[in-house]
Amino acid sequence: MPKKNSAYILDSSALICLFKEEKGGGFIEKILRQAENKEVNLYMPAVQYGEILYITEKEFGLEKRNEVEDILENLPIKILEIDKKISRVAAGFKAQGGIAYPDCFVIAIAIKFKASIITKDKEFKKFKDKVDISWCTS
Repeated sequence: MPKKNSAYILDSSALICLFKEEKGGGFIEKILRQAENKEVNLYMPAVQYGEILYITEKEFGLEKRNEVEDILENLPIKILEIDKKISRVAAGFKAQGGIAYPDCFVIAIAIKFKASIITKDKEFKKFKDKVDISWCTS
């Protein structure tokens, strides 16, 4: 479980498992409560924000996407804009292969903030020597 005053970067898979009520959703609920209580800081790259929206619209339609967007706006998560420096770092991870480009931004930002990644996506395993990963599988 997260330590007080820790920083975490949310991968889109973490919030999607919460929204779809999949295994690991309870873990995400706990993290969100801790963020509401200012015990941890939660961040998410804008790329991941967009990924959640397009996946929701593709699977459930525009109305559900708008609903999810309203929910995201009210969660205690700071959405981070992407700059050139982060893009260069993310590109380096993508060049190594085996991971989706949006996930490379999660890794780059986790390194910048010295934060742990919260994810359900097994593609991150390849980079466990570069960043700390908390798996939302329980």
